[in-house]
Amino acid sequence: MLIIAADDFGYSESVNNAIAAAFEEGLISSTTIMANAPAFEHACALAKKNGFAHKVGIHLNITEGIPLTAEIKNSRIFCNEVGEFNFRRFSHYWLPLNEVALLGNEISQQILRCRAHGLQITHADSHHHVHTELIISLTVAKALRKFNIPYLRLTDNVRHTSFLRKAYKSNLNFLIRLFGLKGTNYFCDLSNISAMKKQCSAGDVVVELMVHPVFSGEGDLIDAGLGTSLSASVREIPHLRKLISFNEVKTYLA
Repeated sequence: MLIIAADDFGYSESVNNAIAAAFEEGLISSTTIMANAPAFEHACALAKKNGFAHKVGIHLNITEGIPLTAEIKNSRIFCNEVGEFNFRRFSHYWLPLNEVALLGNEISQQILRCRAHGLQITHADSHHHVHTELIISLTVAKALRKFNIPYLRLTDNVRHTSFLRKAYKSNLNFLIRLFGLKGTNYFCDLSNISAMKKQCSAGDVVVELMVHPVFSGEGDLIDAGLGTSLSASVREIPHLRKLISFNEVKTYLA
C-alpha cells in the first residue's frame, strides 16, 4: 500500500492551495503542517473546508521561521541573533541538557498549536528531515509519546547510499520502531519510487512517498523537488490501485 505525503502545508497560501488541489485530484493521501509557518491558520481552515483535516500530521520545524517559544530564540544553537531558526542537520552531534529542554518545549508548543486549531495529528515528520539526527530524534520521539502521536517518518531506506550511511539509517529506523512509532515499511521520494514497484502494490507493506506540491508559473501542479508534473509522476506508479492515509495504517500493519 502507498501513502503519498505532501510536506510543507502552511508554508504559504500558494503551497496550501497546491496541496489542497493535489488532495482534490487524488494525487496525495496525507500532508504535514508547519505550526510556526506564516500560512498556518490558512492551512487549518483549508483542511477543514476541503475535508482532509483528518489526514494532517505535523511537520516539525526548527530550521526556518520564528519559534513559538520565547526561550529558544536566545539559543545560538537553534536560532540566529534576531531569534529566527537557523538549525542545520548534523551541525551538532550532542546538545547540552538545557538546549534539549528548549527543543522539547518548542516541539510541544508546535504540537499544542495544531491541537488548539482542531487538528488531531496523524503522524509526524520534520522540515529538512532534522528528526533524522540522533539527538533530535530522541527528543522528538519523547514528545510524540507524550502527546500520543502514533507515527514518525522513517529515514530514507530506499535510496542507494554508502555502507556507513546505510548503517546509520538502519539504526535510526530501528530506534523509531523501538519507540513504537514505526508506521511504514519504507520511505522515499519520487526519484526513487521506481524501486518500490512491487511493494507499492503489496497489501501487507506500506510505503510512504514524499512530495512537495506547488504550482508552476503556468499554473500546473508540479513536484517542487523534481520540477515535473505531479499528476504524471503519480499516474506512472505501476499497479497503484488505492492510496491510504496515516489514519488507516493500523489496518494494514495489523
